[in-house]
Amino acid sequence: MRRQKITLEQAIQLENNNEIFIYYTNQIELDVFNPLWYQNYHDLANKYRKVDLGDLINYLDPEYIIEVLLPYDINTNNREWVYLYGKIQKKKMLLDQNSEKGKYVYILTNKAYPHICKIGKAVNPQKRIKQINNAGNVVEWELRYALPVIDDYLVEYFVHKHLDSVRYSSYQGSSREFFEIGLKEAIEIIENLGKDFTNGEPTYY
Repeated sequence: MRRQKITLEQAIQLENNNEIFIYYTNQIELDVFNPLWYQNYHDLANKYRKVDLGDLINYLDPEYIIEVLLPYDINTNNREWVYLYGKIQKKKMLLDQNSEKGKYVYILTNKAYPHICKIGKAVNPQKRIKQINNAGNVVEWELRYALPVIDDYLVEYFVHKHLDSVRYSSYQGSSREFFEIGLKEAIEIIENLGKDFTNGEPTYY
């Protein structure tokens, strides 16, 4: 996602209006920043501790980058740019809700695309596949597998990241969920990456 660059003044105004959630990832605290912004990131890192710190920003997917030019440093004879991040409050709430609700990560296949698996998440996979097939596909997708998990958003993220090299671009909606992979291998990957999040036995269709 393309992130919008804004100034610190703009960010503070949005925060005061309760529109964005600001966090600063640097471990060295600076007097010019609100200490809460450090705590916000610490809390996020603890909440999503299953995500590597080096990849946490991508997982959180902030909508804003906040550029700040620090005051002149007489010790280094220069001024340094630092960056904070802003997440839209409504989207942060949705992210939090997704991490707290148990749902499913599922696999769909389609006879028209024998080497493709569609891997996604849903509260109800059977209802989701009806929505997909009602979109006017010539050949319908079939639900083949669903794993109940305590954090469907995170498990889907891990799986999609792992399969990024075999992601398949499709004209049938977003390419984000389509992968050139066999069903058996896809199931093995989901069960391996989701083993710490399972919330019951998988269903095979």
